[in-house]
Amino acid sequence: MTVVLIDNYDSFTHNLAQLLGELGASVHVVRNDALDVAGVAELRPSHLVLSPGPGSPDRARDFGVCARVIRELSPRVPTLGVCLGHQGIVHHLGGQIGRAPAPRHGKVSPVRHDASRLFAGMAATFEAMRYHSLAALALPTCLRPTAASLDDDVLMAVEHTAWPLW
Repeated sequence: MTVVLIDNYDSFTHNLAQLLGELGASVHVVRNDALDVAGVAELRPSHLVLSPGPGSPDRARDFGVCARVIRELSPRVPTLGVCLGHQGIVHHLGGQIGRAPAPRHGKVSPVRHDASRLFAGMAATFEAMRYHSLAALALPTCLRPTAASLDDDVLMAVEHTAWPLW
């Protein structure tokens, strides 16, 4: 498994790289402004991960190549968005991102999921550490909600209805 992990300039990216490596993946970490979408494709990823990061997915300087990766590679390459990556998937496929009901930085929340493929084998409810002030407010029809926080009902995960995109 060859994972290209696109780094949106966030230190948590390296934690993700380590965890993916522990699962046996060969991980290539690239900064979001180091390659264009053709350069990402040339790495021949079996999977893509769009990392957390500061800023907003609607600003090119914050999200870099990730917007084009979502539109051009995610239809055929399994892609996971984490935090800013998740927000970018929602935004660049036509959804709305805005301020969360309250910022959650270093806060644990219980999360319930619907047993989609992303959560296969996991307990129906789990605790997640949150570090975000933005959230998905409205989804495009191509995405379905798959997990939400139980304490403030913020959408925590989505799944594309046709693409291997979470």
